[in-house]
Amino acid sequence: MKSKQMLRFRLLNIFKRTSFPPILSNEVKLLKAAITDAKQRGLDPQYTPEVQNIVRRMITLMPFVEKFRELEQVVRAYCFLRETQPFDDPEVEAVGQRIDLVNNELLTDRRYRRFYKSLQCLEIYELPFSRENTSQ
Repeated sequence: MKSKQMLRFRLLNIFKRTSFPPILSNEVKLLKAAITDAKQRGLDPQYTPEVQNIVRRMITLMPFVEKFRELEQVVRAYCFLRETQPFDDPEVEAVGQRIDLVNNELLTDRRYRRFYKSLQCLEIYELPFSRENTSQ
């Protein structure tokens, strides 16, 4: 009896670690289909536009969306400064430190960690920033 309870407990823990929130159920179905389609075409799913668009939609439905957008803005500012300023410029270093700070704040959010872990189970390791800014 006790071993059966332990097995059930372990299965529940595995399910907890790899599941998305219920609000994302439709997007998860679409994501799994897009990943399967990309793999059948011999592509890396995380870099296909279909998968990236679905992940972007999923992010907008999550409570950490504002912090993720803040990270996006800081990274874009850093990239711009790297093109226009020397690497050791204090402004570049300050923005680099801001990236670390915002990223650490995001990583402390349990919902973000769970979301990212669930994506990793689907072999999605890079989260795309918003589409309207990708041309920079």
